[in-house]
Amino acid sequence: MKSRTYLIILCIFLAYQMQLSAQIQPPIGKGLFWSQPMYDLIDQQQKKAAEAGPPNTADIDTAGHIIGNHFRALFSNYERYHRYNDSIYIPTFKYDWTEMIRRRAEAQSDIYNQNQEHINFILDYFKPGTQRSASAYDSLFHNTHKYYRIENEDIFLIKEFINILLPHYEKEGRSPERLMLCYIIAGYCDFEVSRIDHDTLTSLRSYDYYMKVINMFEHETTFQSRVSPFFIMCAYCNAMLSFSVRKNISMEEAYSIRKRMDVFYKKNRKFLDSIVNMPEYYEWICNLFDLKAPVISIFNGENDTELFKTLYKNYKRCRQSIPKKEFEVFMNINYSDRLIDQWFIEASLGEVDATQAFLNSYNRIVENLQDQESIDFSRRDRNIQNLFNTISTSLSLMELTKFSDQQKHDYVIDYFKIIDKFLSLHPKDQLITERSDIELRILTLPAVRKYLTTEEQIFYINEFIIYEQPQTYAHVTMVSRLCDILLEAVITHRPELLHDVPGCATIIDTWKNEKELRSFMYNAAMSHDIGKNIIPIIVSNNFRKLTDSEFSLIRMHPELAAKILDISPEFQKYLDVALGHHKWYNGNGGYPASFDNVFSPYRLLIDILTICDCADAATDYFGRNYRNSKKFRQVLSEFDADAGVRYNPDLVKLIHDVPSLYEKMSEIVDAKRMDSYYDIYKLYFR
Repeated sequence: MKSRTYLIILCIFLAYQMQLSAQIQPPIGKGLFWSQPMYDLIDQQQKKAAEAGPPNTADIDTAGHIIGNHFRALFSNYERYHRYNDSIYIPTFKYDWTEMIRRRAEAQSDIYNQNQEHINFILDYFKPGTQRSASAYDSLFHNTHKYYRIENEDIFLIKEFINILLPHYEKEGRSPERLMLCYIIAGYCDFEVSRIDHDTLTSLRSYDYYMKVINMFEHETTFQSRVSPFFIMCAYCNAMLSFSVRKNISMEEAYSIRKRMDVFYKKNRKFLDSIVNMPEYYEWICNLFDLKAPVISIFNGENDTELFKTLYKNYKRCRQSIPKKEFEVFMNINYSDRLIDQWFIEASLGEVDATQAFLNSYNRIVENLQDQESIDFSRRDRNIQNLFNTISTSLSLMELTKFSDQQKHDYVIDYFKIIDKFLSLHPKDQLITERSDIELRILTLPAVRKYLTTEEQIFYINEFIIYEQPQTYAHVTMVSRLCDILLEAVITHRPELLHDVPGCATIIDTWKNEKELRSFMYNAAMSHDIGKNIIPIIVSNNFRKLTDSEFSLIRMHPELAAKILDISPEFQKYLDVALGHHKWYNGNGGYPASFDNVFSPYRLLIDILTICDCADAATDYFGRNYRNSKKFRQVLSEFDADAGVRYNPDLVKLIHDVPSLYEKMSEIVDAKRMDSYYDIYKLYFR
């Protein structure tokens, strides 16, 4: 319980670090939902062709066929991988769970190796400088698009393939619609990455991809595929809404994109209106922009302009034009509640009483949740986005009222109970990331930070954050146990090694402050990987080897942890340990390059954590599929080989010199690892 509470407290500070440019979630889309009827038709045609029998051998494109086989194996392994991964959370007796975990580890290790062979073949086949046929690139394109369509969220691998395709289609010039779709996929991948690294440049690169699509087809009058226009409209939608929400572009720029979209549609109306779902998609985008633009403008502080008057006029016209019977359908697709948005805008402009508007929004949210028959459980992601957007807008309404701080506190508490109830309607095994994501984003809202006490925030974070990253939580728990044992041995047998650590100037000081020192080491160990909470999509990936982009992000986690810890003086004392645990003992290797561990007063504690961190990672025989796990004696041999370079030689020698220390550390990572893991993962049983 102690370790859970400490990690939860730190996650609150992680939430504070995640600055949102606005309180509404960007409506980024793939353009797949509305175009699904077109894909259904294509799939039916392909099925009929397959039923007609195989083509003549002479007609088979060998390269394309081989590439397709590698992708089909990846798709199959992806499904197998997730079936095995879900097995972690099945409640069962300890022996059965242990045996299941061992089988899972073996199967996933096999899947990992197979996938890497398939991926390596594809990447090597298209290695820069090699000449490949146009049909080979087309096969890569079609399979990458399928990978994108199945929504497996493997954005980094998809981007690897797109990086191969883009130069080819940009140079080739014969397939503008394929190039367009590559831009769309690249834009989506970069946008998702920017949600992880919070890098404005990544977000702007995503925006540039969408604008390339818009610029490509504004003067185009013919299309080879009836699917292509959906992605052009998707580019318009994402460019003018997602990036104005993030303040990458101004509302004036967003509005100019909206006008360009109208010109494009009117120019091609006869053809576009003939496509199933296209008129509805265009109308939805127009309504979405007209209804959300004033909200975005208010949140971004752009409502004191002539443009805002136009936006507000369009908003009122749109609000009146949507038939009442279509209201609920539009609200669901819109990730928001039209009435709550309306009350917020009117209250912000002083047109209605803010107190009554807030009470209306509160009652509406409560009533909608009680009406479970109207909830589409097949679209859990949409339901959660809707919940976040409506509650965050309602909380902004609350701030406009004259309620007392205590009344506002009570309403915030009520909303957290609503969130808890809503999420309880969904199976936990399908909401691991979503549950924690909405909690973290809700906690960044000003009203929540202002009116909830620290203890209350800890309590509500405790309801969800533990479900986000079981791998990281299990790892830091194991590392904290190893650190405590190793530090205890140092205090007992080599206390003079701690002389530079604050409070340990003499051996007497060290013994006197042993309890505080061990508590510090425990907390530092529990917090050292807190930066990984920003990049769960990478940490959880045991499906294949990390790409270069993913590896660059994972190397950022010490600096991300430092940013989180630096927010509060209470946690700043753990900065050096978090920053230095991947640095070499001699200071000449490891990361981050900007941190010099050699001159840190906490150098010995950094060295302790480094050894324990490596010991757990190397001996983890079921959580890490990228290599075979080792026994502690093998890891100690590696410590010996790199003593004085990567590892503190005094600590390595101490493990050899004190048999009881060696036995305790070995027991934790070898003999009793599965016992510890069972106790940890019981927290996740469904």
